[in-house]
Amino acid sequence: MKAGADILGRRDAAVEGERGGRPALALTGVRAGYGGLAVLDGLDLTIGRGEVYALLGPNGSGKSTAARVACGLLSVDAGLVEVGEREVVLDHRARRRIGLAPQETALFPALTVRETLSTVARLAGLRRRAVAEAVERA
Repeated sequence: MKAGADILGRRDAAVEGERGGRPALALTGVRAGYGGLAVLDGLDLTIGRGEVYALLGPNGSGKSTAARVACGLLSVDAGLVEVGEREVVLDHRARRRIGLAPQETALFPALTVRETLSTVARLAGLRRRAVAEAVERA
């Protein structure tokens, strides 16, 4: 991340002792950017199970780039991105375990909330039965 960006975290006391093992998300030495311009250069970020994080910073500080890398939507030039025990680049199942909520307030303004959730789930590759179950849980 560039100077001026902050990563704020909060550990949930109820799950603090249960986390153990591998972190939920780990970015190690990540270098990534666009058109040869590095936006992230050596980013290290570890988020444990049960932790909630927010990436805060001014425009252009690398927040969206870090999120895109974590989700497997942007390839890294160097470093490692892991979700649980799976490397995002090598294992497509890792990408299914993490999602990205867009900044826009209405992704599909003509759809209901249920329809939007269903659409996004289908775009993420969930099967029809899994979509219905996931939307119902949400």
